[in-house]
Amino acid sequence: MAQSLLSSEMLVKVADGSPIPAFVIDKQHKVTHWNTAIGALSGIKKEEIIGTDEQWRAFYTEKRPAMADLIVDGASANEIEVYYRGKCKKSGLIDGAYEAEDFFSDLGRNGKWLHFTASPIRDNNGEIIGAIETLEDITERKGAEDNLRYYLQEITRAQEEERRRIARELHDDTAQLLGSLSRQLDNFIRKKHGFAPNEVLFLKDLQAQLNRGVQGMHRFIQALRPSLLDDLGLIPALRSLAGGLQESDGIDTELKVLGGER
Repeated sequence: MAQSLLSSEMLVKVADGSPIPAFVIDKQHKVTHWNTAIGALSGIKKEEIIGTDEQWRAFYTEKRPAMADLIVDGASANEIEVYYRGKCKKSGLIDGAYEAEDFFSDLGRNGKWLHFTASPIRDNNGEIIGAIETLEDITERKGAEDNLRYYLQEITRAQEEERRRIARELHDDTAQLLGSLSRQLDNFIRKKHGFAPNEVLFLKDLQAQLNRGVQGMHRFIQALRPSLLDDLGLIPALRSLAGGLQESDGIDTELKVLGGER
């Protein structure tokens, strides 16, 4: 009996000294353990909440089940989904446990993002007699992810602007110059300056090379920044390019769009 009591007291001390915010509820949804870390996170002292079923106060402004409550009740995946729409999943480590991420606007000065896991506590017969819920403040990580997304968007936007600029300059300068040279050469050949047949063939071959250069330049400009992208948008441009591949090169193409067009 003394050994059991000592083990129980040691368990309480270990839980209370953990830097991971955590609380435990029993089968009646009463809080039995509320460690120092969750007290600091929520601003609710253990003396206020142990023995009550008010664990919801740490996260919500109105009474509703915490994830630990749902675990104690043996809620199904669909029932849990009602409260955590698309934000929760089964734990890959603990049987019967669920984890989720959500934003809690009333925590801290500007709200906090939390990752939390609720696991069942079972007796020797495998019956659920309570649940433990642990929480992790991931606000900084979420902020870093948002910043990363922002900078990736900015980098992508800058790349697109640069591609557009290069394509425009190639079209307005280089391609126009090559086209003009081809036309001048054609006019020069037509005027018949008394060239020998082999010299005329050389000039025509030179003109053909220029024309191929112009066509290659246009293909490069189109690949660099398709004009359809600006005129019609991404999805119509992709459909047009896919159709062009099928018509010009005989390549079977299929475009699938996941999600809604924006």
